[in-house]
Amino acid sequence: MKLRSLEEYKKILLDLRQECLKKMERLEADYLHSSPREAAGELSGYTQHMADMSADGYEIEKNINFINRESELLYEIEEALYRLEKGKFGSCEDCGNSIEPKRLKAKPYARYCIECQSKER
Repeated sequence: MKLRSLEEYKKILLDLRQECLKKMERLEADYLHSSPREAAGELSGYTQHMADMSADGYEIEKNINFINRESELLYEIEEALYRLEKGKFGSCEDCGNSIEPKRLKAKPYARYCIECQSKER
């Protein structure tokens, strides 16, 4: 892969990493440091009704899932930056062939070519 392309992918990956970190910070600030009731502006931290408790539990679980998803994305981005640094970026980790530029444009942290990815799942 050309040096210019590698530099462009590095910038894209660094921007994605920054976006991901900001999103995680917002999610953590909004949902982990306050209860759903506090986030909604309710004065009492105590739930009065079973349905409210269920909804609160669902909200917390949903937000934790969002944070986990962002953490996984951050890991994939970090791995792509590492591959870029080691000269392995753009090569499929399974078969070693080049990953299509079209795929890298859509998913710059892709580890596998489309064929190997479809085998994985």
